[in-house]
Amino acid sequence: MPGQDPPTYLSRPSVTVASPAITVRSGQFVKISGWVRVAVPIVASLVQLLFFVTPVLYDPGHLGRFGALVALNPATHFIAILRAPLLGQPAPPASWVAVLAMLAAGGAEGPA
Repeated sequence: MPGQDPPTYLSRPSVTVASPAITVRSGQFVKISGWVRVAVPIVASLVQLLFFVTPVLYDPGHLGRFGALVALNPATHFIAILRAPLLGQPAPPASWVAVLAMLAAGGAEGPA
């Protein structure tokens, strides 16, 4: 109606997502925000895909010639370092090299 203020629930945004900025490189920041209704299913699908691509429930040797593709997944090397001692086997040296390289590359940026 003319002359009346709109209800207070219309003056506020319906969804507000705030998160801290993430340092990408020195001096660059990325702010993660978006619609909660869209982000939750996307993240859930990506986590499920990562779970099935990472050899948590299976041995990469069972994939035959496609087993080498699993080594391209960075999480595979972390799982291998945790799994091998539990099975009474030494951790693969290639996994140690990959994990140490990832940790060095991540730490080269410096503290956040």
